[in-house]
Amino acid sequence: MPYSRMTLQQRARYQERALQTYLSRWHFWVNYRSRYLSGSGSIQMTRCRGVRAPAWACWSLEASIWTKRELAKTQAVIEYQHEYAWQLWLPDKWARIGACETGGHVRPGRWDWANSRFLSAFGISIREYDNDAAYMGVPGWPKTSRGQIDYSHHPTPWQEYQAARGHEARFGMGGWGCRNA
Repeated sequence: MPYSRMTLQQRARYQERALQTYLSRWHFWVNYRSRYLSGSGSIQMTRCRGVRAPAWACWSLEASIWTKRELAKTQAVIEYQHEYAWQLWLPDKWARIGACETGGHVRPGRWDWANSRFLSAFGISIREYDNDAAYMGVPGWPKTSRGQIDYSHHPTPWQEYQAARGHEARFGMGGWGCRNA
């Protein structure tokens, strides 16, 4: 399959394999360089990051550095999509509930919603949010050093959705006034 048509997960696996290959070639050179350097000198040597090495070893090291950077970018995109790209993973019913509860009927609601009684796009009560999040194994709403709700920081959309699913698991859909949205 062409690289341009691969999914992000396929690209990450491809990059991990390439990185292993490039690094193994470089480590081969590092481990056996004395054998090469004491040989007949028929190998063309170049300077590579301050070390004399054959061209193929330098290419392998540079390719591993490039691949490591590309893998980090790919993993960052995957992480972003998992945590923030709600259009990819939020079911329509939950987008409607969020729109009804906090969004003024704009889907999926306001992810930064926090007032004196309710938190998250799904309007979960302050008293229950941390319990719902803990039930699903995600962090609760951030707190200040005094243990008060920190209104300037909020969980990711994925964490808010997981807390809402925890609320549903504990209380059913009756916990929302907009459950029929």
